[in-house]
Order: sequence, then C-alpha cells, then structure tokens
Amino acid sequence: CSLATAVPIFVILNLFLTLRPWLLLVIVGVLALVSMILHLVEVGDIVRRDRHINDQGMQDVLKKKEKTKEETEKRKKEEKAELSKMRKMAWKECIPALIGIVVSAFVLLYQPIDDIQYYIPALLTMAGIYVIFYHLIGRFNMLCTRKLPQFDNQGGDDDA
Repeated sequence: CSLATAVPIFVILNLFLTLRPWLLLVIVGVLALVSMILHLVEVGDIVRRDRHINDQGMQDVLKKKEKTKEETEKRKKEEKAELSKMRKMAWKECIPALIGIVVSAFVLLYQPIDDIQYYIPALLTMAGIYVIFYHLIGRFNMLCTRKLPQFDNQGGDDDA
C-alpha cells in the first residue's frame, strides 16, 4: 500500500524542476539574451514608428512636401542616422546584462562550491534584465504619450 502511494509521489516530484545553482545561472543567462534581443528589435520598431518609416501614407505626404531628390535623400539619411544612434544607445543599455552573462559564464566554468557564488551573478544578471526593460518601457511610453494633434487650437470656432 505504501509503495502504491510512494511511486506516484516520487514521479510527481521528479516531474517538477529541481532548481540547482548552475541551472539558475543558465536560465537567467538565457532570459538575459532573450531580453537583449527583444530590446534591440523593439528599439528599431519604436524608431521606425516614431519617424513613420513604415507608414506608407505618411511617406507619400513627405514625398509630396519634398521638392527635390536631395531633400528625400537627406530625410532618408536622417532616418538611418537616428536608427543607428538609437541602436548604439540600446546596446549601451544592454551592457549590465552582458556583464552579468559574462560573470555567470566565468562562475559556471570555475564551478565554486558555495551556492552564494552562483546567486550573486544571477542577481547581477537579473538586475541587467531590469535595466533593459526599464529603458524599453520608458521609450515605449515616450512614443505612446505624444500630444494629440486634434487638441491643438489652430483657429476656428471653439463653440462648435
């Protein structure tokens, strides 16, 4: 009777992940890499949306406003320069997570005995992930909280 209850309990407990210190470092490192990739992709999307690069209607309006080919080329160069600048800034924001990943890799290679030597790099990497998402959310909020154009009083009847 006790064997009938012990075997299912053993199977259920083995199905759950037993978190070991080295496994924690690996999981946090993978999460840091995923968050860095997400950050770099999203920063590019935010710049494209902010500059209306993928907005065909806005591109047509800008083309009509630009009289010469030089103006069009200048605008495209400015868009590329801003995208490049934002990507460089995004890479700088990923530095804490990269440092955490490198320290975690050294700890995994060194294989210390004390668990605390595993947990400190894991906390450092998680702090780097926090920095990445802090900056990403800040940029996204700047994109979403623009002044609405229809609230600009540009004349007309205010009582209508």
